[in-house]
Amino acid sequence: MLREKKRVIWIILTLGLMLSFPVFSFSQEYRIGPEDLLSISFWQQPDLNSTLRVRQDGKVSLPVIGEIMVAGLTTAELSKKIVEKISFYNKSISQATVVILEYNSQKVFVQGQVNRPGKYSFESIPNRWEV
Repeated sequence: MLREKKRVIWIILTLGLMLSFPVFSFSQEYRIGPEDLLSISFWQQPDLNSTLRVRQDGKVSLPVIGEIMVAGLTTAELSKKIVEKISFYNKSISQATVVILEYNSQKVFVQGQVNRPGKYSFESIPNRWEV
């Protein structure tokens, strides 16, 4: 009986220690690339909302601002960049929401004797077994 209590206490302490340490994530935030489909919206002025595909040169064309380089940016970085540029024309716009609708810039081609050969797009490139 005493042994069981010690075991339970040991398990509780071990779990407590495991939960008290921060969990580190080695994944990086997705970087926008060519052929990704983006949704950009402005809650202060919905008529500027756009759904755009990133061109091969890494740019998109937005109303009011024009051409903007988006490749290599995260959604947060792009949102900030859009607000900075659009605030020259309309000071009331203080927030832009960028959502990636389709991840098309990171592709894997599967060939050979497999069930479904072809091109697959991923948010992050998986390992061979996941493909």
